Amino acid sequence: MKQIKIWFLLILGMSSLLGCQGLLPEPARLEGTATAPVTLPPVMLPAPTATGGVVAATATPLVQAENPVLTIWVDETSAAHRDVLASMGASFGDEAGVHVEIVTVRPDQLPQLIDTAVLSDTLPDLILHPVAYTGQWYEREIISAEAATAVVERLGRETFEAEALNLVGVEEGVAAVPSHGYKQIWIYRTDWWAERGLARPDDFESILRAAETTYFTPTLTAGVVIPTESDLMVTQYAFEHMAVANGCELVDEKGEVFLLHPACLAALDFYWELIHNYSPSDVQTDLTALNAYLAGRAGLILTTPAVLPAIAGEDPLYRPRCERCEDGYLAANTGVVTTLEGDGQFARPARFSETFYLSITATADEAAAIAFVEYWLGARYLDWLGVEPMRKVPLRRGTVAEPTLYVDGWRELPMVVGGEKRLVDVFGEEMVAELSADVAASERWGIRQGQGALVAKIYRERTIAILLQEMLSGYFTSSQTIVEAYVRVTNMIPFYAYYPPTRTPAPEGTVAP
Repeated sequence: MKQIKIWFLLILGMSSLLGCQGLLPEPARLEGTATAPVTLPPVMLPAPTATGGVVAATATPLVQAENPVLTIWVDETSAAHRDVLASMGASFGDEAGVHVEIVTVRPDQLPQLIDTAVLSDTLPDLILHPVAYTGQWYEREIISAEAATAVVERLGRETFEAEALNLVGVEEGVAAVPSHGYKQIWIYRTDWWAERGLARPDDFESILRAAETTYFTPTLTAGVVIPTESDLMVTQYAFEHMAVANGCELVDEKGEVFLLHPACLAALDFYWELIHNYSPSDVQTDLTALNAYLAGRAGLILTTPAVLPAIAGEDPLYRPRCERCEDGYLAANTGVVTTLEGDGQFARPARFSETFYLSITATADEAAAIAFVEYWLGARYLDWLGVEPMRKVPLRRGTVAEPTLYVDGWRELPMVVGGEKRLVDVFGEEMVAELSADVAASERWGIRQGQGALVAKIYRERTIAILLQEMLSGYFTSSQTIVEAYVRVTNMIPFYAYYPPTRTPAPEGTVAP
């Protein structure tokens, strides 16, 4: 009887193990008995959390595959982007015998997630990211300049925008491969401007004059709406555009910080006056700016071309609802400014662009990553550009055989996936030309001076955006804010070697410390 019980328990235990065999590792295959590799569709993963808990898991696919795994982090999170990425990954996987694993990540989360991935040895093979992060990742040897340069040479250096390559130029060639970009834009109501005899808002004086003229408290009409939320990168974008237009640079090639220059204080005074006097009192975002414009509550906003489908009535979520805005009236009476000029002896015309690059990491399966970048910027490039094309001006113009293939193709893309209207159909040739010309040839703090690592730190910590919000909240005057900016930025530079430059008298009308 005792033996029967023992056998019964053994059988029960073996049954339990067999029932759970999916949880056990697959036994090693014997030599000579391997089966054909299995190609699986790409796994679309949610963005890793900032804590890094999920990041470590991203190096292991959710479905175990025998094919090599190519992991890609992409700084786009919309459903339309996920759809086109899934299609790209599946097609490439079928052709190359690679299991493509795609992770969508917000751009502002990338720096911390990359740091976590470095520590946990879970870096992806390929990253799509804003240009500001390139310098720091290159200096830390997180990304491979040799691999990026190989892609550019194989596709043809002459097929890329020269300025886009110059922005990421390094000793080996380029640190990353240019993908696309857009210009930051001032959007304004041309009908309001005509009625009031206002000049085109392309310099400090004309913007202040227009904001003062269109600001009308009884009807809750703001003179201007600009993002001011301290947690948004676009908040720094807004001020940085004004600063560069006024001749204010962050740093020079040697690494000396120039924020105490009078041009910087003057730009900050302009920013404060514009927002404090003529903008809504609450914290603003790019979405509140768009809503104010669509509702006829603002005649001037600082934003990105992503808002153009909404202004054209092509966005199902956001539509014009201002007086007389039906039947395309708002789009027909919308103007765009991409070049801004400051005020004073240091001022100069300046553009502000955001450009995006594909980087191959130092730990990547280099051959597979290179092949996927060539596929992305070749056979599937127009598919990629077709999702929100208004903010995806191609930085690869065409191929060696067809030098303008992608530029010409981009112009024909509808504004929204599945739509029919192109940008040029609604906004005309002149506006499209202004949006697309010389996107990479913009003035950005620190990038051209080779100080990309410092710029990445500032964006990661939201240093300038937080200071701007503190000033607008009344914690600092503009003079105190400039000093705070200098101190906080120089504290980010190990063994900073320069003394503060001698303060010169501030321009007339500035706020005293």
